[in-house]
Amino acid sequence: MAGNFPDPVDHRIAYDLDGTRLYYNGGLLSAGYVSSCNDEADGVVVGGYGNGAYGLVFPFLMDITGVMARGAGQVNPYGQCYWSPDSLDGYNGTWTAIGGYAVGGGMGGAAHRTGVTSVSLTGVRCIRADTGAAGGQAYIYGIHVYGTYSVSASLDRLEAWHPTLDQRLGGAVLDFGDVPRNSLQVKQFRIKNRSSTLTANTITVTCDSLTDTTPPNSGMHTFSTDGVSYAATQIVTSIAPGAISPILYVKRVTPANAVIALWDVRFKGIVTSWT
Repeated sequence: MAGNFPDPVDHRIAYDLDGTRLYYNGGLLSAGYVSSCNDEADGVVVGGYGNGAYGLVFPFLMDITGVMARGAGQVNPYGQCYWSPDSLDGYNGTWTAIGGYAVGGGMGGAAHRTGVTSVSLTGVRCIRADTGAAGGQAYIYGIHVYGTYSVSASLDRLEAWHPTLDQRLGGAVLDFGDVPRNSLQVKQFRIKNRSSTLTANTITVTCDSLTDTTPPNSGMHTFSTDGVSYAATQIVTSIAPGAISPILYVKRVTPANAVIALWDVRFKGIVTSWT
């Protein structure tokens, strides 16, 4: 376990960056709501107040290993999550129930770690969360989805890779867990180019955070290609089709004035071009 919280079941999908669409009762919501739906804060109600269905429609088929939705309302909604292989609006299509989610008045940010439902789903086009309250108002703060793209998606993409073994990096490897103020830690990883035909050129390795604090948690993490010189970003010149990068290093430096709470930061490899 990562300190007081369960290990992540997998990598959380950054669906606010890949073109995923978010629908509320079949109506398309703005990109701003997509980002709010994938963050860790309980401050923004996604879509609005009222019972309904919130559907994430992915641009590619996904293999899903974990789902968490959190919400609240005048009546505990005790809603239900579903998945679909074919829905294009988060409402119509073929649906199968996959369990409940972390709900109830006053759910804190920790619910996004303690309320994840483990699943094993392949070929997922849409994840939907229904509030389902019988009276009163219910609403959604966010939906988190864990997993990766289906093999059938055939994407030209990068994937986090183990630093020494030829295998995908586990979701908990880059989780620093409970850390004290005024401390430092370094972890290693590599990047694999999952394209079978194209080279990934000028890859910017960096990080961001959808929910941050002051001083920023994202600013406490820097990267290195040699384990000596660290910066907020590093450049990997290129990775050939099917190849794996040299070892990369990520360093966490938590200052003495860091805010004590549960914070998330995500690491990204941004490709400039594919050739």
